[in-house]
Amino acid sequence: MLWYRRQLSKLLRIAALLLFYLTVYFVISFAIAPEVTVSFINEDIRVGDKYVLMYLVAPKTAPFTDAEGAEVFDPACGKCYITNNRGFLPLKEYDAVLSLEDRRLSAESFGEKNYIIETTRGCIRNKLKGCVREPRIRSAEETFNLCGLCKHLHAMRERKV
Repeated sequence: MLWYRRQLSKLLRIAALLLFYLTVYFVISFAIAPEVTVSFINEDIRVGDKYVLMYLVAPKTAPFTDAEGAEVFDPACGKCYITNNRGFLPLKEYDAVLSLEDRRLSAESFGEKNYIIETTRGCIRNKLKGCVREPRIRSAEETFNLCGLCKHLHAMRERKV
């Protein structure tokens, strides 16, 4: 009987010590953890409402930085932004999807949003700056330069609103 009491009291001591450590752990972790806050993006900051967004399908090229994507367009063209970063937004959120080749994107077919850009690989590597010949962009109906496409997409946006 004494053996049972000694073991039981030792077991209770271990259980109490374990419970104490767990309590201290949870109290400290809740005290250190930041409070969960939900903040909504201010309407003035929403980029998609101010800028025409274009996605460039250019495999095996380095992604454009944010500054490079905005610097492609002259301020006189309007507010436009181009990127080849696939993780930036879902493709359906872009105003235009520019492809280097005339190919039909079966899973990503966006009809009037598909455009074909005619330029050299060197121009793409230079982030569409300092090209020997300005890139031409073809849709099913028209041909644009970069500035013309930007203005066209702004006009299309205004017609939808």
